Amino acid sequence: MSIFRIVTYFMLCTGFALAQLKPEFSYIGEFANNFQGGIKAGTTYEGLVNAKVTLNTESSHIWSGGEFCIAVINTHGGMPSQALFGDFQTCSNIQAGNITYLHEMWYHHTIADVDLTVGMQNVNAEFIVSENGGGFLNSSFGIPPTFSSNLPAPIFPHTALGATLQWKVNSAVLLQTALYNGLPSDDSHNLSWKISKDNGYLSIAEIQYTDSLISKLNRTFKIGLYYHSALIQMNQSNNRERSFEKRYGFYLNADQAIFDCGDEGSLNIFAQFCLSPQTELNQFLYAGSGFVYKGLFYTNDACGLAYAGCFFRSSKTTESVIELNYEIPLTEHIYLQPDMQYVINPGGTISSLQNTVAAILRFGCNY
Repeated sequence: MSIFRIVTYFMLCTGFALAQLKPEFSYIGEFANNFQGGIKAGTTYEGLVNAKVTLNTESSHIWSGGEFCIAVINTHGGMPSQALFGDFQTCSNIQAGNITYLHEMWYHHTIADVDLTVGMQNVNAEFIVSENGGGFLNSSFGIPPTFSSNLPAPIFPHTALGATLQWKVNSAVLLQTALYNGLPSDDSHNLSWKISKDNGYLSIAEIQYTDSLISKLNRTFKIGLYYHSALIQMNQSNNRERSFEKRYGFYLNADQAIFDCGDEGSLNIFAQFCLSPQTELNQFLYAGSGFVYKGLFYTNDACGLAYAGCFFRSSKTTESVIELNYEIPLTEHIYLQPDMQYVINPGGTISSLQNTVAAILRFGCNY
């Protein structure tokens, strides 16, 4: 085969593969208002742009079982928790300030019942996920503060290099584990990938059990363990200093359908629990629960009420959040989501902050 034919064949294959790229785009915007208590009354706006491209290697005729992904995120606008609410658990799960960064860049491969993902990843994409809790806006329902505040975790807005392994044991049981670089990038664009023994490592393992045996109602239970080996950083004198020896904990998640009438509506409940038993950790315990009714007025709407409690050892206090949330689909790609949160003892410490009444009006589009 001549060089011309080889080059032509390569260009045709490359062009066909690029044509198989699947772009995705989403935008979330919200107005956050503090009616009462907290730091001060006021309103701010914040938004999140997520641009994602995936390439399926099988449909692109490269090889079977593979997928590449690159996702870039831009966040902009105010910081309502720092400027208005004064809460610890963060009332809005898109709050991150004004940054543009690489959120994910990974390769995923499937062989039989085993899946392997390698690259820049968000631990919360696969682990510690509650299907019913994820629709609420408070960050604690997505990732417990006991996990996110006690160690440098690869979560929004800073992810880390890692490898995730999943095994579908059968239709009901899934085992998964992951190993991440112990210190996510401190670069604002998330492009500084430094793997060092000083960073240590973060490992996590989770067992999922899903079935619908009881009256054909879906239920999912998850139990997981996480461990961070150690972290050494430079102090002000430019000397290496151990930030902590080790940190660990475990969590439980449960999602259960109470009744399901299809298009006429369904009621679902969820519960979350996370514990870091080490005595030197101030934020050592989190518990959350709530319910979501789907199909209240429309086929795809969702109305929910939930509670999140974050417990502090030093002050022996609790920051509690009660959230009322309603997601309304306006079109196939656009939704509106009014949200109210009542924060009891914002900040979780002995302070002069009064209980906060926070209102968020979120809208979003997905393409």
